[in-house]
Amino acid sequence: MVEPAEGSAARLDATPTIERGVSIHAAELNAHRGTPPNPALIDGPVSVGQAAADNRPCRTVFGFLPYWVSPSSVRWDQMTHVAAFNVEVNGTGVAIATNGWPWTSTINAARANGVKILITMTNFSDSQLAQLVGSSINRQNFYTTVVNQVRNDRADGVVLDFEGTNSTGWAASMPTVVSELRTRLNALSPPRDYQIFVATPAVNWTSGWNFAAVAAQADGLFIMGYDFYGSFSSTSGPSAPLAGGSFNINNTVLTQYAAARSQDPRKLILGVPYYGNQWRTTGSAAYSSASSWVGSVTFSGAASQVQTFGRQFDSASQTPWYRWQNAGQWNQTWFDDAASLGAKFDLAAAQGFAGVGMWALTYDGSRNELWDLLRQRFITSCPCPLDFNADGFLNQEDLSGFLTAFLAEPAPAGPSGFGQRCGTVAAPYVNGYQADYNRDCGLDQEDLGGFITEYLLQSETPGSRCKPG
Repeated sequence: MVEPAEGSAARLDATPTIERGVSIHAAELNAHRGTPPNPALIDGPVSVGQAAADNRPCRTVFGFLPYWVSPSSVRWDQMTHVAAFNVEVNGTGVAIATNGWPWTSTINAARANGVKILITMTNFSDSQLAQLVGSSINRQNFYTTVVNQVRNDRADGVVLDFEGTNSTGWAASMPTVVSELRTRLNALSPPRDYQIFVATPAVNWTSGWNFAAVAAQADGLFIMGYDFYGSFSSTSGPSAPLAGGSFNINNTVLTQYAAARSQDPRKLILGVPYYGNQWRTTGSAAYSSASSWVGSVTFSGAASQVQTFGRQFDSASQTPWYRWQNAGQWNQTWFDDAASLGAKFDLAAAQGFAGVGMWALTYDGSRNELWDLLRQRFITSCPCPLDFNADGFLNQEDLSGFLTAFLAEPAPAGPSGFGQRCGTVAAPYVNGYQADYNRDCGLDQEDLGGFITEYLLQSETPGSRCKPG
């Protein structure tokens, strides 16, 4: 990832030419091969204490944390899930790079803040993925690899980040892989509620993915809502266009994931880019032909440079960009800022998604605006706690909604031995974790006590209008 060199609305007419399988995850992993893991991930201090239950995100906030960055700027109290990136596996299911995992201080920071820590298992080779999923022996090797990485309180679960062109058809086996992996994790002793997430593409380019079938087996899908333009594109353009052209985030949410969204939107997390792309271009206009791709740019780098070169806004894609000349050569950087990300957050919330996530944590550096956006959308502007029917009151209808979720099958999952793992209840259970008062992802007696407390203390008259979230 590079910082930008020194030195009007356009219409997004053409679908970007994407070399299927090229992603920012794969590109940055390749760029950092041989880089040792950042020592602060393993031996750094644990500073922030756990936020109160009523000051935690009311939706999922899920971030990838790459092994080459320092976690010092992560605001753990604003996260629900952090995916340590990465342990790399080969076609036989064996780990070939663990990149310092387990990261002791990172695990401790997550535990101290009530955040789920996950380990990201990666493979970006079509031939190796076909080898892995096509052999029961290789799959069992892989499950053993996962078990070895999560057990002994190392992680709360796993993210499967398998990417490629799907030319070998491996994606069709992902529901089976997730189901078999869950069986292995459920067999561990002592038992724990290990979670399984799958990173999935924004567009089902080859129609090889069955997103709904994968979501049915997994705890959630992290939709990689970016890489619409990049090193592979012939013009400049947005990494994550909200609108415009044939493919964009609206299309991703409403069309590509329509079946999974209809099945259970609370299984879906919309991932957004905390990075942009820089090109040398043949002209100054938006979507100019690219002479060359310079590299990806962190949000912090782009946010600093845009103050010098001036913010342009592309109304077609609803994304910002900027341009400048250096020795007569035009350069363009397209990225997302708080305004454009907020529009994507609105879309995810309107469709009932579990929440949002980002590639990648720390790419905002020491800047505050993206953390402020997350706090405003997912903490300070949350719905009234436990107001199931969203009418602004806590009353018997909400008590009925809570009890429906609390007593729903399958059980048990909560620490008290009964209740339901959050996010899987087919009940009036809005906003993902709304019934999970203490945010431990298990519905239990603590949550029942929290509901009763809120019901009695919202105001002087039980069941009257809720205080603002």
